[in-house]
Amino acid sequence: MIRINLLPIKKQQEKESGKRQLVVFAIILLAQVAIMYGFYSWKGGELTDVTSENTRKAAEIETLKKDVADIEKLTKEKGVLQEQLGVLDTLQQGRSGPVRVLDEVIRILSAPATEFEKVAFEKENWDPNWDPSRLWFNSLLEEGGAFRLEGGARTSDDVAEFLQRLASSVFFEAVRLESLEQTEKDGFKYVVFEITGRITYSLAAPAAPGTKG
Repeated sequence: MIRINLLPIKKQQEKESGKRQLVVFAIILLAQVAIMYGFYSWKGGELTDVTSENTRKAAEIETLKKDVADIEKLTKEKGVLQEQLGVLDTLQQGRSGPVRVLDEVIRILSAPATEFEKVAFEKENWDPNWDPSRLWFNSLLEEGGAFRLEGGARTSDDVAEFLQRLASSVFFEAVRLESLEQTEKDGFKYVVFEITGRITYSLAAPAAPGTKG
């Protein structure tokens, strides 16, 4: 009877099986390493993108902050400029207002030089034939826009004409005759009067004769 020793063959098969298992394990391990590397590379790319986006947004925020600061600066400068313009406007009123009022008083105490001015005076209910030299001023006090005027005239009609012209002017308000008295000096008879009211220092040009009524 022939006997065959199978033990060496069995050991050889077991040895080869162990090698195959080791190779499979190594392949699996390498595959896992590759998968993990790919996953972390992908996440790393995402992190880089997020970091870049955050950097970009931070730069945009800084730019917006600078723009807002510039706008606030311009707003403040605009406010300062408006205040300066307001001061200049006030100074201009203070300088030109009295000049215009003086021009208006000269107009009131004038006789018409042309036929056109005569018609304009009549439209304002001014007597074009009145002689302004028949009336004179003795004193004029003004404070805070309120004025008190004292003077004299040949007759009460002269005072009435002057009062009408003052009341119809855009530069005078609340014009009122406070007193009117007959007097005489060195045989010359005349009246003395006192008129009060308010002066309007306006930058608007005085109305041309004939624009009222």
